[in-house]
Amino acid sequence: MKNKSKLQKIQKKKISIPSVPAEWLYFMEEEMLLREIYEIFMDDAGCSAEFWQEAGVLEIAVPEYGSVDVEEFEEIDEDLQLYMEEHHLKSVFAVTIVPEHYEKARQMMEKILSQKGGYFCGDTDDFLPEIRLG
Repeated sequence: MKNKSKLQKIQKKKISIPSVPAEWLYFMEEEMLLREIYEIFMDDAGCSAEFWQEAGVLEIAVPEYGSVDVEEFEEIDEDLQLYMEEHHLKSVFAVTIVPEHYEKARQMMEKILSQKGGYFCGDTDDFLPEIRLG
């Protein structure tokens, strides 16, 4: 019986993890530099941001919740380029989150959206799920 209750607890934990992708895309209708996203988090006491301009990488670390990593694309593939043209998008960044800490990562993404606009979507075949403001 003891093992059965442990098994049920493990199954509940597995179910409670959000089924969200670890890989996301951040799109903007305007040209934007990664440094502009970094500036949002430079003085944020709730997290620490590190920006490596030469590598085109931004890490937004949230204590106990992992990080939200934002990267410039070195090359945009044909499908992504077509999507961007169809939707009149000028900037795209690759974003990686820890799915187990999706809610905290979403707060960071919404902070970016509130200051810079655009939208996030899963780096999936159907570009879902989406995170937009308003």
